[in-house]
Amino acid sequence: AEGVEEEADLYRSLTGGGNDSHITSLLYGGGTPLTNSGGVPWTAAYVDTIGEPTADLRSNIAAEARAKIVYERLINLTDDPGIRDALKFLMTREIAHQKSFEKALHAIQP
Repeated sequence: AEGVEEEADLYRSLTGGGNDSHITSLLYGGGTPLTNSGGVPWTAAYVDTIGEPTADLRSNIAAEARAKIVYERLINLTDDPGIRDALKFLMTREIAHQKSFEKALHAIQP
């Protein structure tokens, strides 16, 4: 960590302070770090699986169905045509994902 801070100080001296997001980008090899909007690093805890393909696919199908219901409810709460269009687009994607998971489930079930 000490070497990383020295590199960050060197970068700041070369750029006249600059924006620390560039330092983060450089330290991650030029790419963006895998973090959520709060800056918390990604972990495998975000993966929802039990390791049994049919059970995992059923879980994914249910999650997509729940998301579709949420989008339907949000569409009913707004009169703004732009927001409604965006929500309909997202809802259509959930339906497509659900159908893809259903096809995969039927393909692996005996």
